[in-house]
Amino acid sequence: MGKRYFIQQGEVDGLALWWRPNCRGYTTDLDEAGEYDETFVPPRETDILVPVKDALRLSHKCVLAWRLRKELGRAG
Repeated sequence: MGKRYFIQQGEVDGLALWWRPNCRGYTTDLDEAGEYDETFVPPRETDILVPVKDALRLSHKCVLAWRLRKELGRAG
C-alpha cells in the first residue's frame, strides 16, 4: 500500500481545513477527512498534501463547549 494523505484546503479559526472523501466538502475533523493516495491530484493549486501519519501525530482531542452544554444540559 502506498502513502496516504489528507488534503488541507486551508484553515478556519486556526484549525486545519481538510477535504472530505471524494472532495465533497470540508471538515476540521480528521475522523471525517478523506484519505487519498499519492496518485490523486488535488483540485486546487493551493491544496496541501499532508501524510496521514503526520496529521495524526500532530492532532489532539478536544471537547466542544457547546456540545457539553447541549448533551449534559449545562448552562453556559
